[in-house]
Amino acid sequence: MQCIHLARHKYTSKYRMAILSSVRATGPLSVFNLHSQLGEHSFQHSSWDNGCLPEGVNSTVQQEFGDNTLLSMTLSTLGSRTGLYQQIIDHKEAIIHFAPNLIQFYVAIESTGSSNEFYDKFSIRYHLTIIFMSMWSHPTHKASMVEALNSGGPFVRFVNLLINDTTFLLDESLECIKRIHETQKLMNDPQEWNKLSKEQQTAKKKKLQEDESQCRSYMTLVNETLNMFHYLTHDVQKPFLLPEIIGRLAAMLNCYLAQLVGPNYHELNIKNRDKYGFQPKLLLGNIVDLYLHLDSKELVEAIAADDRSYREEIFTNAEETLKRTGLKTVGEMEEFLKIAAEAKQCYLNNIQMEEDFEDAPDQYRDPITQALMTDPVRLPSGKVMDRSVLTRILLDSAIDPFSRQPLSQESVEECPELRVEIENWKRNRRSNAAQN
Repeated sequence: MQCIHLARHKYTSKYRMAILSSVRATGPLSVFNLHSQLGEHSFQHSSWDNGCLPEGVNSTVQQEFGDNTLLSMTLSTLGSRTGLYQQIIDHKEAIIHFAPNLIQFYVAIESTGSSNEFYDKFSIRYHLTIIFMSMWSHPTHKASMVEALNSGGPFVRFVNLLINDTTFLLDESLECIKRIHETQKLMNDPQEWNKLSKEQQTAKKKKLQEDESQCRSYMTLVNETLNMFHYLTHDVQKPFLLPEIIGRLAAMLNCYLAQLVGPNYHELNIKNRDKYGFQPKLLLGNIVDLYLHLDSKELVEAIAADDRSYREEIFTNAEETLKRTGLKTVGEMEEFLKIAAEAKQCYLNNIQMEEDFEDAPDQYRDPITQALMTDPVRLPSGKVMDRSVLTRILLDSAIDPFSRQPLSQESVEECPELRVEIENWKRNRRSNAAQN
């Protein structure tokens, strides 16, 4: 079995640990080592910060990952096969550097330079999620991962990309499932099916096979990515509750909760679900768990602020489904209902606030979201926008959304006078509304 090269980090200038160099595992799983080319590049290198692999590493990644030579592996599998495992897993440099650098590698693989980089990254990250899960079972490496995620900085990008990946994969998976549902429904209706010509029937069957294949692939990635989301949020909440993160995360949860229990849930009803790795009850349970793991004032406000997907009846439907299926304990149900009730009240407060502030001057509103700004900042281009909105944008691309020039948080200026002006205006409007 070919030895898999993943990455190699130069731990210190005096000492290098080449992990599993030229080690071959028996059985179906290959082990990884840290590739020598990456040893020349610190993860503090600017190209990593920009979400790109350093030149020279690109070709290695394309060669090793682009042709699907990377096989699944876990540290626990290695531990059952060689005594080298304990030396590696307990090494002080590995404990310090392994987790944070693999997290940054997850971020850096966003851009490999390959023509297929958009899809390559999902294959690579799938295997990284397996590595992370194995590390999570090791107390010292788990602690290192927790510390890295709570430290903010570049690790916030990891959380942002995790949301991006989960959203894309779930979107694609559920769309495939809906198409499979429609085709199965058509094929099960002889009268309608026979109205199609032989050519049309052949085309439908071919498309069904394509959707089935894509669905299996996407659901494999979805299940691993959501599983990582699940165990991370169980023990680490801070990075997921940041202002630049929680809004998108709540919108994602609301959207998929609505698809699973909303009025069109029947569109996901297909035959042989296990064939595609689609387990709607498990998916619903995991999504509800994410609400529970992140239960907080920040989450409630973000749920209620989601104009696209938040509906009170979605949470009511979820309650009924959870009770009927027995997916959650009584305590978990009570907590979920508490979140739903608080979100409802927050939503009603938001409606009242919108009425009170509907005539706010344009200069008080963020130019992208049109929401009242709470922390206005001035960009080099002269535009003023809310810091939280800008931070969300910069997580995906370090570009000024107006001038399309390179931009960083350090290059923006605070607008304290405007912030105070907005706060005073809001205070006066609330006072006037109370008097009336």
